Amino acid sequence: MNLEASFQGHEDSLNEQLAHPHPGLPNPETIEESSWSTFLERRTIPSAALHGVNRLGTGHVAAWLRAKDLPLGNELLNRCAIAYLSDDLPNESVIEGIPEITRASNEGRRFSASLDHTVWFHRPSVASQWHLYEMSCVNFNGARGLTSGYVFAQDGTHIATIAQETLVRIRPE
Repeated sequence: MNLEASFQGHEDSLNEQLAHPHPGLPNPETIEESSWSTFLERRTIPSAALHGVNRLGTGHVAAWLRAKDLPLGNELLNRCAIAYLSDDLPNESVIEGIPEITRASNEGRRFSASLDHTVWFHRPSVASQWHLYEMSCVNFNGARGLTSGYVFAQDGTHIATIAQETLVRIRPE
């Protein structure tokens, strides 16, 4: 494992948000539950709702996620939970973005794993509230996909930016 972390105390400055969620995406209350863990709630945005959404790359996927039973008031714990949840979509983005991988996945011939993961936190947030996580695949080569994405609070505030490399292999038929 390799870990690099940087820290900064609060500093008054301009507060400009340049990335925004796309208008018209369904709210989490209108989407069926699709969680894979008891730690979180997940509501996957249907791919049809993402048509016309223009983010860099391919394989654009999005989901509303929130942590369950997280104590309030602990910023470090909230950031840890947001970082943990941010690992949910990168592999899915690569699979959705590369037709050959989609096909192999549907046939049960895909192996994938999370590799390098970077999260930049821009603003504090509460991980037990709904957040929109968006990911897109920006490169695939040598069985490694590079994804990038955003985390937005339900009110549209840009909370974090994510980059992750994933390993995605296709098993022979």
